[in-house]
Amino acid sequence: MKNFLLALFFKLTYNNELRKISLKVFKYFPKLKPLLMHLRDNGLPQKKPAQKITLDASFLQEIKQELQGDKTFNTNTQKANIVLADTHSQSKKVKLSKIFKNIDFLFTNEKNQKIFLVIDLNPSKEALQSYLSQKNILITYKNSSPYCEHFDYLQYGSDNEIIQIISLYYNNPTLYKAKLKKIKQSQIPSQILKEKTLVLQKNSKKLQFVFISIYFENLQATIQTIDKYCDFVKEYIIVTSPKNIDIFQNLKTKHSFTIIDETSILDKEIKNFASKDHQSKNFLLRASLANLEILEEEFIMLDDDNQMLKPISKEKFISKEGKYKAYYFHDLLKYHHNITPYDKGQQNTKEILLAKNYKQLLSYSSHCPQIINKSIYKEAIQEFYEISLVKALDEWSIYFNYALTHYPHLFIKQVFQTLNWPASPYQFTLPFTQDEISFENYYKELYETKFFTPSNTYEEKLAIKKRLQEPFTLSKELFNKNKQKLIDSNMIHGVFSFINKEISFYLLSIPYYIVLKKDCTLSLILPYKLQSHLSKAPDISLVIFQDKNYKTLRKIPTKENTPLEENTLEFPISSKNLQEGIYDISFNILYNKSYIYKNTSPHKIKLIVSKD
Repeated sequence: MKNFLLALFFKLTYNNELRKISLKVFKYFPKLKPLLMHLRDNGLPQKKPAQKITLDASFLQEIKQELQGDKTFNTNTQKANIVLADTHSQSKKVKLSKIFKNIDFLFTNEKNQKIFLVIDLNPSKEALQSYLSQKNILITYKNSSPYCEHFDYLQYGSDNEIIQIISLYYNNPTLYKAKLKKIKQSQIPSQILKEKTLVLQKNSKKLQFVFISIYFENLQATIQTIDKYCDFVKEYIIVTSPKNIDIFQNLKTKHSFTIIDETSILDKEIKNFASKDHQSKNFLLRASLANLEILEEEFIMLDDDNQMLKPISKEKFISKEGKYKAYYFHDLLKYHHNITPYDKGQQNTKEILLAKNYKQLLSYSSHCPQIINKSIYKEAIQEFYEISLVKALDEWSIYFNYALTHYPHLFIKQVFQTLNWPASPYQFTLPFTQDEISFENYYKELYETKFFTPSNTYEEKLAIKKRLQEPFTLSKELFNKNKQKLIDSNMIHGVFSFINKEISFYLLSIPYYIVLKKDCTLSLILPYKLQSHLSKAPDISLVIFQDKNYKTLRKIPTKENTPLEENTLEFPISSKNLQEGIYDISFNILYNKSYIYKNTSPHKIKLIVSKD
């Protein structure tokens, strides 16, 4: 039965024709979706005898010999120069010179020679600007600057990564040219962003709470939590579709509320509004709020599922000194997903902010209430509105990155305090640690499946989420503990190649092995490159197998007429239902419903499940 369900989820989730049907299936069978997701990410129980593992030097050497094998690379290159940054040692230069006979490895480019490649594992901002002006390719280790967007990101900086990425470019002239074109297009913008002057407001005692909602039940439940836990509500302003206006009049609250027909504020954009995706609709509706005369200079903006979990004072949003608190949940440079309309909004926002030379690049769509200054909000909307008609943008991140760039003296950045964002740690890895939880991102499914119950206290909800998060926390700690060992022993795969006549797909920087405790999960960060020789967007998915059995699939987002696409995936590797022992994890590419490697893929790593 579980095998059938797993196959069903595969079909419903990743077949475009069946996706609409899947939404209806999950609507009438809400418990089915989380079960199928669990099967997808954890696989079926594996009947394999437990095997005691000792991670000593001889054991790791056996793994290295098995996985490295007779791997050779075409190092017979044309004459060229590669710049090694000063962070590299002389021994590294000597080693690479022996491998690549026709390459001159330089520590500096004093003679202004033609450079094929720049390798710098820890570039400064000044170095990045210099490389960009020369239109070279840069391989960088720490992706800490917005200028790194179109450069290669080596996660470990191991010898294998450097050697194999050099070979990849030398052996693929079309890839090199496509990459160079991207670098040339990523010139540092000439726009100069200046700080502006705005006097701190004399804050009113109470604030308007502004919703955009089409779900009565969600809105009613959220308003009940605000009524219970907030003592600074002046009134509720609710923007909704015409068909909901009558039912929304039945809201129960101790405060006054005003309901606004969304069509009355959308103006000229009403014609195209219905055809927009969810992210674009949100941006247009929130942009229209700036023109509401009843809206005061400071207000709280939130979604109808942003519930309060405990008593909240106004200082949660405005400090005693009058500064606005901006809650961020992610770094846009490290947000790797690009599948849903929400994901695309994050990616588009990053792209536009980079193009406009913004250095503030955090994501503020933290699924919690946020304080908004109307004057600054109008300025931000004015700058990005025309772009939003073409590309879906994240309204929260546009506003706060604009505000923190031009009015940094008015804001305090704070890590978000939202429970259930994401709903499951399988969705994406959070780069920041929460010190406090004040809000809940309400998911009906979590209550329908009894993950939470309405009677759970604040403390019980935190304990439940902590137990869910614990396997991920342990996995991350264990991986970081072994990371330096992987680098020192050069046990990193530089490039996995998947090639046919129509596409070339490359996975980069994959460790030879991963150590997990039982019933734990690690999100593996996988940078990739896709060369397509087609005008249409190719249908590609990355699939992993555990001991030759299907385990997990992730669809790769692709575009039309794009010779080179580069991005990063977060891919879960799980030890759920596994005994202590060693397992083969292999990678394959599913292209147009056929695997690149028809039999067993040669690209594999080891999953080591250990009690210690």
